[in-house]
Amino acid sequence: KGPDHPFAMDIKSFKMMVDGIRAMEKALGDGKKRIMPSETDTAIIQRRGIYATKDIEPGEVISKESIELLRPAVGLRPAQLPRVLGATAAKKIEKGAPLYDHDITF
Repeated sequence: KGPDHPFAMDIKSFKMMVDGIRAMEKALGDGKKRIMPSETDTAIIQRRGIYATKDIEPGEVISKESIELLRPAVGLRPAQLPRVLGATAAKKIEKGAPLYDHDITF
C-alpha cells in the first residue's frame, strides 16, 4: 500500500479502461463528414438549395438579392454560390424555383 494505492489498477481493470478508450476512438470516427445510411432519406430535407427570391429574367445577372438558401436541397447547393453570384440567367427562373446548372450561364 502507498499514497497512490486508491488509484492503482489491476490487470482486469486496466484492460477494461483500454477497451473503453478503444471504443471511444471508434465512436469519434475519422473526422470526415459523410451521410450515413440512416440519414439518406432525410438529407434532402435537412440541407439547403439555392432558390429564386423573385422572377429572374433571361440574361439578368444573379445577385445576392435575387436568391436565397432554402430547404429542401434541390438544384444547386450553397457551396456553389461563388459560381452562381454574377452569372446570368439562361432562361426565366420563376420566384420560388430552385436554380439548376441549366438555368445559368457561367
